[in-house]
This record gives sequence, C-alpha cells and structure tokens, in this order.
Amino acid sequence: MLNDERVSLDIYGKGDLNEELQAFITQHSLPAQLKQEAKITSELLAGYDAFLMPSISEGMPISLIEAIVTGLPSLLTDLPQLRDTAKDAALYFKLNNGELCHILQQLLNDKQRLKTIAANTANLKEQFDINRHIEKVRHIYNPLID
Repeated sequence: MLNDERVSLDIYGKGDLNEELQAFITQHSLPAQLKQEAKITSELLAGYDAFLMPSISEGMPISLIEAIVTGLPSLLTDLPQLRDTAKDAALYFKLNNGELCHILQQLLNDKQRLKTIAANTANLKEQFDINRHIEKVRHIYNPLID
C-alpha cells in the first residue's frame, strides 16, 4: 500500500509462516527481508529509524523494551499492554485498516514527529534500568528476609 522507496522492512523472528511470508515478499517485490533468529540488541536496533510491532496480543515484549532503551521510536498495535509499556514513546495503530500506512506516510512528510517520539523514550529508559529493577525486588523481599 505504501510503495515508497524510502521505506524498507526487516522482519526478525522465525515461525511457521516464514516460507509463506518469503513467497509473498518475493511475489510482490517488497522491500522486506526476513532476518529470522538474530538476537535483538540495542546495537542492532540503533541502525534503524523506528521499531515496528504489529501484534495481535502481547505480554511483556522484551524487544520493545530493548527499542525503548535504545531510544528508538516505536510503531505499535494499539494494545493495552503495549501502551502500558511504551506510553508516549510510540505511535499506535489498529491492524488491517490501512492506519499503519497512513502513519508511515505522515512520518515520511514530518520527520520531526519521529524525533519527538524518540525523545520521549528518554523518560521511559529509566524505568527499564536493571539497577532500578534490582532495587525494586530488594524492596519487596528485604522485609520478608529481616
């Protein structure tokens, strides 16, 4: 739907539909690559302009947290769990109605919007700091140990 040479997609993860997905990409000459089982790290994500997670359900998405820690703006399915995690460091869309395509077109025309969303990750980054998590766990368990 987008058909803009400035947009490409790298898909990480491996599943039962990989062969079918690769056939679809090839058939339609899409600017997309299946990266399969590469480890998602901050170093890897730093090479991208945005993180995309079009999920139908999520628990605690570690790859999204990695994107936030990296400072990468996210484009996420409008799910309560993802909103709770990313807050204002993301743009949210509904699946299967062209809303993602519309958001991408807006971002291509207004790159400052993406930078603003990326700046919002700085506030969230602290929440996912390992030392902060350790301190929270200690706060819970110390009274039980004493």
